[in-house]
Amino acid sequence: MATAAGTTPTTTAASTLPEMQFTTSGKVMDGFLPTDRPNVLNFSGYYLLKWFGQETTFGLTQQIAQGTPKSTCVPVVDSVSSCQFYDQRGTFATFAQDPTTGAWSVASVEHNARMPWFTQTDLNIGHSFKVSKKNEAMRLAFEANVSNILNQHATLSVSPTPFAQASEWLAFKNSSPLKTDVKKFLSGYDVAAEATAGGLVRNSQYGLPFLLQGARTMRLGVKFTF
Repeated sequence: MATAAGTTPTTTAASTLPEMQFTTSGKVMDGFLPTDRPNVLNFSGYYLLKWFGQETTFGLTQQIAQGTPKSTCVPVVDSVSSCQFYDQRGTFATFAQDPTTGAWSVASVEHNARMPWFTQTDLNIGHSFKVSKKNEAMRLAFEANVSNILNQHATLSVSPTPFAQASEWLAFKNSSPLKTDVKKFLSGYDVAAEATAGGLVRNSQYGLPFLLQGARTMRLGVKFTF
């Protein structure tokens, strides 16, 4: 998650805002970090084929990793950047909005939610041969490195904000000198009820992928050793 300070709290000074230290349930923000992958398997293998004074290398690398946490982050107080995680990090809520009344409701809540498993296969092929009979150390080599050779497109992150547009957040307005009900967003609240009272609009991109696994790429190289 790259743009919201609430989902990358160490990127800006906004992480010191009080609302970002708590969740919508009034809990201290905790749980799995956005990059958490507790189960990861990496293995690689290479084979060297020598023939007629030439060498061909075949290499294969495979990565299998559990998906990262999937979270809902509710924008509050004054911007979409200062968002609060719904209940806790790693919890994803599905919302519904009545098209007639605009009333919001929570359709379902998934705890310990994660992205799909991430898998990637990389291939390396190299070929070298001698270019001088007098100096065996002189060799010309060609290499091809292919990342994600199967061209997989795993989802790495989804849009975490349920409300639309840059001006849509829970303001918690009241008549205090601060014009904001601080106690409410620090002690917990009903997200659906607050969204209904504020007349917020649904974000059509919510829950949809916005960061995908890199597509297949190839790098070619030539080197001369002596």
